[in-house]
Amino acid sequence: MLSAAALAGFGVLLVNLAQQESWVLPALTTFLVLAITFGLMLAGIWVGAPTATPLLLATSSVLTALGFVTIYRLDQDQAGRQVWWLLLSAGLAWLWIVEVKHGFLENQHRLSMGLLFLALGLIALPVLEVDADLTLVAWSTDPSVFFHPGPIVLLVAVFLFASFLANQQDALIELRWSSVFFPSRRSFLATTIGLLLILVGTALRDPGTALLLLGLFLVMAYLASNRPVFLIGGLLGLAGLVVLIVLSAGADGYSLIWTDPLSQPDNAVFSSAPGLFALGSGEIFGVGLGQGSPHLIPEATTSLVIAVIGEELGLVGSVLTIVAYSLVVLTGFGLALRARGIFHKLVAAGLSLLMGSQLALSAAAAIGLAPTAIPIPFLSYGLSLNMAGFMVLAILARISHLEHL
Repeated sequence: MLSAAALAGFGVLLVNLAQQESWVLPALTTFLVLAITFGLMLAGIWVGAPTATPLLLATSSVLTALGFVTIYRLDQDQAGRQVWWLLLSAGLAWLWIVEVKHGFLENQHRLSMGLLFLALGLIALPVLEVDADLTLVAWSTDPSVFFHPGPIVLLVAVFLFASFLANQQDALIELRWSSVFFPSRRSFLATTIGLLLILVGTALRDPGTALLLLGLFLVMAYLASNRPVFLIGGLLGLAGLVVLIVLSAGADGYSLIWTDPLSQPDNAVFSSAPGLFALGSGEIFGVGLGQGSPHLIPEATTSLVIAVIGEELGLVGSVLTIVAYSLVVLTGFGLALRARGIFHKLVAAGLSLLMGSQLALSAAAAIGLAPTAIPIPFLSYGLSLNMAGFMVLAILARISHLEHL
């Protein structure tokens, strides 16, 4: 944990030296704040999940340090807010993992009902503007957004999907659709209606997130039943996501920008050209921290943070970042394979799948393979994104601990 905090402090030091600014106090402050953040998580895991795998926290700490340095490089005001978001997220994760009682994850009915109302409440939140520059709640990835409900809804949806699929596993395996979608018990029926409301409500606020939810549900259904029909549905959902995004922004212009980004590099709707230029200029080892021009990349601190890393740390830095992130995802899938109950298996697999898809979409968009990108947990700026990322660590650590009991 101290090594990851020291890495962030050293990165801030390099950025300030490159920009010929004061460097002692920001680097020291960064080290202390991130050491406290990682220390909170470590202390919580020691108390609530002492036998959990160390790979989760160690790897995610390095990714968080790298993400903070990237944000600091681009916008020091955002970095100042990111410090508080990290501390708050670590504190909430610490509180959950310390206070959670043994068997909490197994009480699916109580958990599902509470999370169902939470998700619907987040979707129904209105847009509240604090002032002209800061939005309190909005379904947007703009850096000025204070709280974006999307990452929390995705996290909650994984629990709801896992609970529903675990209780309906037999019907899924036998493909008895009447038992799956029209269950006899009231709690199952309420969950089914709630899941449909979540999908419809999210689609009205953010079609991309809704289709990601649908694809996540279908893939988790495949994992629960081993029926290829659900996996095929997931692939069709991904194709529908691409088509919907293209059509929502205007088929002709948007398709041209996506397929030939150099034709309209300054288009305000979407253009991957600045990210491609950044990745190209980074070459193998990058131009160095503080030496690039990441301010030219749209959504550099949120959705396209991987392009900033590629410019200043090069292909080597990008690959190492993706490998480190993949280690967290694969560790989650390993926990899913070793978990005792089907509910724990689906929760671990769903969370790992969610994190992996966020990285894959962002990296694909950075090189022009996907029409849009989404923020990456641990690397991107945002309060709700960090809250969801740290909660994923706490949940996976708890599942890892339970397998040794």
